[in-house]
Amino acid sequence: MPPMFASDRQACECAALLMARSSGLRHLWTPDGPTEEAVATLEGTANATAPASARLLNRIAFDLFNGRGKAELGRCLAVLDCFNLESVASLMLAVSQGELAIRQWMHEERRAGR
Repeated sequence: MPPMFASDRQACECAALLMARSSGLRHLWTPDGPTEEAVATLEGTANATAPASARLLNRIAFDLFNGRGKAELGRCLAVLDCFNLESVASLMLAVSQGELAIRQWMHEERRAGR
């Protein structure tokens, strides 16, 4: 399978932008990768009181980064509000369209102040 992103850094930047939607967990991802806390959140050993949507966005971020988040589509539809679901879906579409579309998605997310 060809890589989805131009680099790991770009994947991490996209993950960080997704996590920026959950104000309390924005710090879990940096442009350099997931923090130890992000890994612990994925494994269920940290942030147990975080909203389900925030934990799910972290799973999605890991799916984009290394395919190990195991976010389920049905759970995404049941848990995420329209605002977050739109961002995830638009990123998925951008990934399918290539580098330029991904950069445009990132620009729009940053412009929106996320």
